[in-house]
Amino acid sequence: MAPTSTKRREIVCVITTLCVLIMAHQHSLTAIQIEERNHQCRNHLFEIFLRVSSISEVCTQLRASRKRQRTRQRMWIRPGRTSTWWDNIRTGVSLPEEYKENFRMRKENFKKLCNELRPFRHKKETVMRKPIDVGTQVAATLYYLNDEGRMRKTANAFGMSKSALSIIVRRVCRAITTHLGPKYISLPTNEKDVQELVDKFLTRHGMPQCL
Repeated sequence: MAPTSTKRREIVCVITTLCVLIMAHQHSLTAIQIEERNHQCRNHLFEIFLRVSSISEVCTQLRASRKRQRTRQRMWIRPGRTSTWWDNIRTGVSLPEEYKENFRMRKENFKKLCNELRPFRHKKETVMRKPIDVGTQVAATLYYLNDEGRMRKTANAFGMSKSALSIIVRRVCRAITTHLGPKYISLPTNEKDVQELVDKFLTRHGMPQCL
C-alpha cells in the first residue's frame, strides 16, 4: 500500500534533515546555509518521492488489472467446433484401425500411454470449467505431431481452441520427456556401450554408425 501524503512529508523531512546535517558537518555550513539547503533539498526530494509513488501506484493498478484478466473464464472449447470425430473413435463407433492411422499406435498402446501420463496430466474439475481429460490431451498431441504440426486442423478435429491445444501439446510433450523418457530410454555412458549399440543396429537394420 502506498504511503499517505502526511507520511510522505514526514519521510522526506527526516531524509533531508539527515542529508543536510551530513553536508554541514563536511563543509562547515552556517545555520542560515543549513536552513536554505534543507528547504531546497526537502522540496526537490518531495517532488521525486511523489513521482516514484505515482509510478508505484500505476504499476500496482496494472498488476491488479492483469490478475483480473487471468482469473476470467477462458474457452477450452470454441463455439461452433465439435469433437464428434474424436468422440466416435473413443467410444468405438469408428474402426479400431483409426488409432493406428491417426496416432501411430494401436488402441491398447494408446491406453497404456494415457495411464502412464495420468498422474502428471490429470486436472481437478473446478467451478470455472471442466478440464480436458487425459485421453483427449494425449490424442490431440499425437495427432498434432503426426499431422506435421498443423495447429488449426488439430484444434478443429478435437473441438478446442488453438490456444488450449498449444498449451496441451507443450505440457504433454514435457511430461513424456521428463517422466517417461528416463524410464524407457537409457543412453550409453562409455565407449564400449556405444560400440555395442552401433553393432546391434548394423546387424538388425544394415545401417552403420547409428545408435
